Amino acid sequence: METTRQKVASGIGIGLLVALFLGSFIAILPTAQAIYIPKASCYTDSFLAPGFEGTLVCDNDISTQWISASITYPHYAILNLTGTWIVHNVSIDSGNYAAATGHIDIWNGASWVAYKNFTGGTINTNQTFVLDTPSIPTTAIRFYGLTGANLVSPELMGAEEFWIQGELPPLPPPVECFGLGSVGLAISTILPILIGVGILLAFVGFFLSVQGKSGRGAKTSRMSMSSFVTGIIGIVVFVFIVTALVVLIPAC
Repeated sequence: METTRQKVASGIGIGLLVALFLGSFIAILPTAQAIYIPKASCYTDSFLAPGFEGTLVCDNDISTQWISASITYPHYAILNLTGTWIVHNVSIDSGNYAAATGHIDIWNGASWVAYKNFTGGTINTNQTFVLDTPSIPTTAIRFYGLTGANLVSPELMGAEEFWIQGELPPLPPPVECFGLGSVGLAISTILPILIGVGILLAFVGFFLSVQGKSGRGAKTSRMSMSSFVTGIIGIVVFVFIVTALVVLIPAC
């Protein structure tokens, strides 16, 4: 018969091995990828005539297009985003009047900051311009053309649609904290610590289990179903406590 101590030790060992497995699974989950950012509104420096307004570059319809007024470059299109985003790249269905050169700017809350200079813009293509570095969190971008790609009407700039890809910015850390430094909400930091502790305690639990003796000095039998159930209950409680700590204890 297993003693109470052996059951508890076996339960702890099984529970923490399950925690190790779950932690390893979480650790290898893929990270978030760039997604298409919804556009709230847009406007341009000018438009050629009714039917070619600047709002048409963010209507998600490549059958419509914006064409600038027939005036000298520069021309630009400003795209307002739905909330705050980190921008990775900008794609453009250029139509007949692409910008050959220019830059992509990010709004920092006070002014425009150039994040990507481009050359080689061509008409009637879909081109993707990857920012040199992911942008700061922003609510708007500006596609700023300096020269035109249409040789017949080099003064015109236009586009059928702009597509923006990026990701949501990470949540800011709480203002008040308990001085945990870089640990806090960083799962990537906490998880290896929990796995290490789980391995250590699992070995200790199993060691205590196999070392138990019966009244006649014979080794105890293998772990019972009660130990397994105890382990499952232990892992549920363990995950609940760790989750609560990760959520409630912020980083400085």
